[in-house]
Amino acid sequence: MQPKRKEFPDFKRTAADWAKFKSNMMVYAGNTAVNFFQDSFRRKGFIDKSFKPWKKRKVVKTRGSLMLVSGRLKNSIRITRITSNSVAVGTDVPYAKIHNEGGRVNQTVSVREHSRRLKKRLNIQYSSVKTKKLKSSLKTFKTETRVKAHTRKVNFEMPQRQFIGDSQLLTKRIEMHLFRTLDKFLDKSFK
Repeated sequence: MQPKRKEFPDFKRTAADWAKFKSNMMVYAGNTAVNFFQDSFRRKGFIDKSFKPWKKRKVVKTRGSLMLVSGRLKNSIRITRITSNSVAVGTDVPYAKIHNEGGRVNQTVSVREHSRRLKKRLNIQYSSVKTKKLKSSLKTFKTETRVKAHTRKVNFEMPQRQFIGDSQLLTKRIEMHLFRTLDKFLDKSFK
């Protein structure tokens, strides 16, 4: 009886599987980062070592998230570059940097032509009006006016409301997934 020969793994197949594994890990890391950064808008703050809430605005005009009016900034976060060893996540929205880093805004901006609603008061003798509902509707009525295109100077301090950047929690999540997946890969390839 001859001793059983030890079989070696197919290194060509293993090398191809390794390249596929690395590519999948870069895509996973990028997608995880995109989702993590987009969640900052829901959390209204950024998590690095700990949670850093955004500074609240002075005047509350509407309900909901301060940084989520149209959704353009949040939805613009995506994978911008991916290589075999790295992945970059970013945004191409011009105002993203000032929101993320904060700082002084001092520039001239162009305002497009638009309509503005105005409320005008009427001077009416209410003694002739009988119902309360009619009186309140006559007090004010809405009208629109056109505002011509113009430029104006703005100068204010924008508080930092970070939504994208280095995060220890994000790095830990990606590393944990990498180690779990790497263990499975090595078990499968070198049985």
